[in-house]
Amino acid sequence: MNIYSLLGSATGIISNIFYIVIAILVLLLMITIHEFGHYIAGKKLGFKINEFAIGFGKKIYSKTLKNGEEFSLRALPLGGYCAFEGEDKTSDNSRAFNNQKPWKRLIVLAAGATFNFLSAIVFSIVLLTAYGYDIPQIMTIDPLSPNYTVEQIGEDWHGLAVGDVVWAVNGEKINFVNDQLLNNLLTEYGLGEDITLNIERNGEKMDTIVILYAVPALDAENNPVLDEENNPIFNNVLGVNIKAYAFPFFQAVARSIPFAFGMAWKILSFLIMLIIGKVSLSGVGGPITTITTIASFTQASFAGFLVLLPLIAVNLAVFNLMPFPALDGSRMVFVGIEWMRGKPINPKIEGYIHLTGLIILLVLVFAADIFHLVT
Repeated sequence: MNIYSLLGSATGIISNIFYIVIAILVLLLMITIHEFGHYIAGKKLGFKINEFAIGFGKKIYSKTLKNGEEFSLRALPLGGYCAFEGEDKTSDNSRAFNNQKPWKRLIVLAAGATFNFLSAIVFSIVLLTAYGYDIPQIMTIDPLSPNYTVEQIGEDWHGLAVGDVVWAVNGEKINFVNDQLLNNLLTEYGLGEDITLNIERNGEKMDTIVILYAVPALDAENNPVLDEENNPIFNNVLGVNIKAYAFPFFQAVARSIPFAFGMAWKILSFLIMLIIGKVSLSGVGGPITTITTIASFTQASFAGFLVLLPLIAVNLAVFNLMPFPALDGSRMVFVGIEWMRGKPINPKIEGYIHLTGLIILLVLVFAADIFHLVT
């Protein structure tokens, strides 16, 4: 191996390490946002907070404030926590977690997921402004396409122009939540069939009629793709190249909230299908899988990286609100039961339930990571 090969290998390794470090920092940021939500809500409602930690394991740095709150940075950068007085054991302190009113505890428990969701909205604004996502904009049009010429026949417009933004296909709005993307919606129509697109052209919304036409399918080397009988395969196309429409800032702000809720619905639907066995564990991963995914997307493109940010933030919000033992959602269920009963469930029983849930969760998470590593 010559010096240039060695340098190339070293550069590749350093590059991979750099992207993995970025991925770890992103995951740590998401968890810190979550725990900061608990912290802010606890502070505002008068809870006693013992420690706010970034990471797990041995302390690297810590500082204790005059009010007794400790802020620490710990060695393992894969988590964090906000430790409340009396959260997992009894305490005589009136400001202890379990001595506070149920409605206050519910707010504090929900605040972590709420902050994750709010951060997802912010990340969505950045994504939609910088690159867009599901709404297509026409970049180029094939001169041979029947949709190349823009003309008005009677009261109807026909054809497409570069810069057109497509919002709907025959009245069906383009929306990633229901997989209603442009290409998916166009598959419902045949050759030469009139299709009405709702578009935005030069700032004005209007309808235009287009048709699909057939072009030969080509492989990576521009050779015709043949079927089993050596007949050429044709694709039905509009004859356009598209890109995601990058929204103006205020449009991005308005769209960011339904966009984040749409992501939450997609994640919740996946979790429900996972529970009832309609999807496999191949789509699930723990921290190792998350880090490698972030690193891969960051390395591939900055746009892909920006898509992951709101997705991970929403994922943390939805996942933590699930009523699974050890998660915030489960703790909220116990607080709700206490509120209705007028007295808490035996703290020891609740503690055992959360501990068991945590063990099961850790086993499942790392089993999913091992599954991904092996496959």
